[in-house]
Amino acid sequence: MKTFNKNTTIKVSGIVMPNGKNADVELVDPQGHRANLSGRQLEKEIATILKKKGAFISYWRLKDKVNEEKHNHILYKCAPYISNWGCKCRGEFVFKSKKIDGAVRIEARAQHVAGSVDEKLNYLKDNCGVFEEPNVIVVLEGDGFREEARPWFKKQIKAISHKNVRVMDLNEFETWVNDNI
Repeated sequence: MKTFNKNTTIKVSGIVMPNGKNADVELVDPQGHRANLSGRQLEKEIATILKKKGAFISYWRLKDKVNEEKHNHILYKCAPYISNWGCKCRGEFVFKSKKIDGAVRIEARAQHVAGSVDEKLNYLKDNCGVFEEPNVIVVLEGDGFREEARPWFKKQIKAISHKNVRVMDLNEFETWVNDNI
């Protein structure tokens, strides 16, 4: 996985300054951009792990065109759900396999620098209880989470007794895939 350091910069040319002159500007490590990139990278790695095991990959919006009987494993991207607030949302993945009883919702959160993603774990925890899939895997990756965030999240997830919810890092996810697919 590609990581970024605190000295990452992005150069932008041709910015018009208030005085009307063009200037080249150097933005130092825009955290939101880096966090989004890290999240996308984690999603790509999850998809790659499943693809190596023979999963067919499609977008959820194309679900009606996929012949599910033809494939042993299918990974749907951008899978919709209704949140605990009743809002229409999109998550990362829904995985279906002939080897697993019921679909698996896979949600990924990457936090490589200190920030606010760990504060969003509470919302994710609440949604784990309302996802329609009976199985949920949450992949947490990176060392930017607050020290208390992971243990708190895992403890809260254990309280969801009506679903099979697991929390793991990317290496544990790969092991799970190899053991179960």
